[in-house]
Amino acid sequence: MSTNHNRIKVADLETNQRNKILKTNQNGELEFSDVSDLQLETYNELDCTEEGKALDARQGKVLKEMMDNDYMKLSGNQTFSGVKTTTNTSYPQNAGLVIRNTFTNSNVKNIILSSNSGTGLFCDNTDGTGVFSQTTSGSAGHFYCNGNGKALYVHSLNSPDRTATIIGNTDNDNLYITNKGAGANVKSISTGTGLVFAGNNGYGNTSTISKDGDIKAKSMELGAGTNQKPSLILPNGTLTSNKQNGAIERDENGQLWETHSGVRSKLITTADGLITLAYKSAYAFQTYSSGKITDNKIQATNPIPIGKIGNKSVLKLNAVNDIYCSIWDDGIQPIQSKIEVFLKIENGLFSEETDGNNAFKEIKMIEYSGSNISGVKNYQNMFITDTQNGEILSSDYSYLIYTLQSEIDGELTNKSKTVFLRDISNTRAYGASEGSFSFIVKNTIEYEDATNLNNQNCTSFLINTNYTFYLENITEY
Repeated sequence: MSTNHNRIKVADLETNQRNKILKTNQNGELEFSDVSDLQLETYNELDCTEEGKALDARQGKVLKEMMDNDYMKLSGNQTFSGVKTTTNTSYPQNAGLVIRNTFTNSNVKNIILSSNSGTGLFCDNTDGTGVFSQTTSGSAGHFYCNGNGKALYVHSLNSPDRTATIIGNTDNDNLYITNKGAGANVKSISTGTGLVFAGNNGYGNTSTISKDGDIKAKSMELGAGTNQKPSLILPNGTLTSNKQNGAIERDENGQLWETHSGVRSKLITTADGLITLAYKSAYAFQTYSSGKITDNKIQATNPIPIGKIGNKSVLKLNAVNDIYCSIWDDGIQPIQSKIEVFLKIENGLFSEETDGNNAFKEIKMIEYSGSNISGVKNYQNMFITDTQNGEILSSDYSYLIYTLQSEIDGELTNKSKTVFLRDISNTRAYGASEGSFSFIVKNTIEYEDATNLNNQNCTSFLINTNYTFYLENITEY
């Protein structure tokens, strides 16, 4: 019979001793030992994760009392690491970690950190405030969305106050928005006012951009235009039913209108064909001469664009000149001072004969001359173009009728004159509609000793200021 198993000595069974326990010795034999020699395993059940370890009744009772008496509330300066979040289905939905506030103290905050599909950071306390804070450099709150969602979504469903408030206390920008894509930096979708800029610490609206795109501001300064883009564009539209003082509008035909004193008036421009050339601003067109020698000063207008003067048309030249002529010291005075206005054809010729004989580039239309020509001068005379027949290519001649107005030593004369128009090569009749014209103003101070060789001439001044200079299109026939 095999004896390879635990055995108990007979002598041990025959003894009658207390506080003995049966255990296996190093040789695999069963023997009785004192209870005091038993080695127990010591461990903290709260730290164990192995099977077979459990809390005893006393530890469970302590934990239950802590939960019943709110001893497990979070205190300040708590650090969490390795928190495994879960998703709940109650409000707020899909929140990964919820720390709820049951106090009415507004200084106590609720924070919800969400799962991937939940709310990014949320305050769920009706009396509290959601807060980001930092005491060093950097961002107090950083919102980042790596998908197609919203990096920041602020929604105040039932609040009677502002949905979001940004308060700054530095010289830097309160709100800085940049967009690396093609979308709008700021887009307001609203059934209310739209976008409002309020001054005076929020009291009184300084400017607004309504939901319909209307802009209202106390003042507006436009940037300089470029060769690619003007500072302001007024597109064609419909005039308002009610006239509004100060309004500038463009109708469906592109015509500009201005309203003041309850009256809407059409703004006349060279594009209308009514005013072909206009200089109507003080000191916008001025010629100035001074010195002790014979002197000529010339000032020219911009050329009138080709096609602005018809082949068969009636126009009127209007000019108001303020001439100042003065002598400043003793000496021999000028023989005369003279102001002349010429019409120049830029791309053709004038001639006094139909065949273009003795052609020239300029015709004189106005002359003021004499020893003293100071004063305000007014010129208003007709300016007529015509051809042999309606078609310039079949006409032997095309002509211009104008009035030469002269005031010499105070005597005013008007003389009607006719010149024929020729092309630049002087080979055919030239229609006025083919020509480009400009007006030239010339100042002349003339001394007998033209170069002041004898150093006897006095100092003289001649200034011609043109306040109004425009060519008015009366009709074409």
